Amino acid sequence: MKYISIFNDQEVVSNYDNCRHIDSKVLDFLVSEIDQIIQQIPGDYHVVLDAGVGNGRILIPFLKNSNFNKTFFIGLDLSSQMLRELSNRPEFGKNKFGLINSDLQKELPIKRRKIDLIYTFATLHILNLWDSAVHNLLNCLLRNRYFILIKEINQFMHQTEGFLGDTELEELEPTLNEFMHLYHDLRKKYYIPFEKSGLCYSDYTLMDKMSTKLGIKKVSAIEDPSLRWEKPHCFSGIISAFRKKHITTWGSDIPNRERVLISDKLSEWLIKRRIDPEKNFYINSRLQIFVYKKL
Repeated sequence: MKYISIFNDQEVVSNYDNCRHIDSKVLDFLVSEIDQIIQQIPGDYHVVLDAGVGNGRILIPFLKNSNFNKTFFIGLDLSSQMLRELSNRPEFGKNKFGLINSDLQKELPIKRRKIDLIYTFATLHILNLWDSAVHNLLNCLLRNRYFILIKEINQFMHQTEGFLGDTELEELEPTLNEFMHLYHDLRKKYYIPFEKSGLCYSDYTLMDKMSTKLGIKKVSAIEDPSLRWEKPHCFSGIISAFRKKHITTWGSDIPNRERVLISDKLSEWLIKRRIDPEKNFYINSRLQIFVYKKL
């Protein structure tokens, strides 16, 4: 599983927060929504699993919230470097959570039917055997408990002085879309990893289609359209980050030789179209929360 080994690359770990930032208001909304779901679960004490916890960008807001004093959190990740980064964070004690270094695609070191709620964000779409991962996670979940998929939606936009205005963005947007289509075409041409699974490109519709087989039922889809956050980008920055593996899920599975080849071809594409690689634009992001219940 070479494609996930980059999450043990210290350079990737160190830059993770910079390239995968989530606005604090969005995190507060996420914590509030999951809190409401936990309150529906019988009992005073609950166990929650963060599947693909990384460096804890989703987990930490829960640990800081006093509403979860009777909730024990487990953070599971394949990357020992990411877990080390999380365990070294000074802002909280370790009495409310435990960490597990394990592969979701293999049998998990968690007893069957011991978890009250599982959530996962930016993880399943980088797995070859995502359905095995979901199956393994559901084995750990109690019946009538919740499995939550959190998805990030990105759109090109503008807003800040010095960045693209309405007209300019309208003219450039087809180029941005073409650029990303080229990236995915090159990815498939030179290295085909998890595209066959389809989860990354299907808005989790495969989860819905396989819900009967998996023994789950979709109970809600939650989103607050007003809660968005902005991430500045430029073409050269995207190419550089991809080449250096800073954008972890854009090509995280691609070997270095193919990574350089794809980066060079993207740069050539910009030159042929006389596009300024330093042109700044914003990507506007929002979260969608899909809630499933184990039957």
